[in-house]
Amino acid sequence: MMILLNAFEMGTVGHNAPGQWKNPEDKSATKRSLEYWIELAKLLERGGFTALFLADIFGGHDTYEGSLDNCIRRAAQWPVTDPTIASYITNVL
Repeated sequence: MMILLNAFEMGTVGHNAPGQWKNPEDKSATKRSLEYWIELAKLLERGGFTALFLADIFGGHDTYEGSLDNCIRRAAQWPVTDPTIASYITNVL
C-alpha cells in the first residue's frame, strides 16, 4: 500500500494559528519572498511529500462588526501574496 502525503499552505500569515506570527521562529511573514516558497518546496521534497495544495483567499473577513479592522490587525486569514491586497493593507495601516 502506498501513502501519498499532501501539504496544505495558504498565502496568509494567520490561518489555523492566529497569533503564531508573534513566535520568533515563525516565517509566515516572509511569504511574499520567493525564498520562502523555495525553502518550503525543498522541505516537502526531503519529507517525501507528493503534492502541495495552495489555498487562496481573495480578501479579509469583514463580518465581525462589519469591518475589516480586526481581520487586518490580527492577520486573520489576510492574503499576503496578492499584490493588490498587499498594497491595500499598506495604505490602511
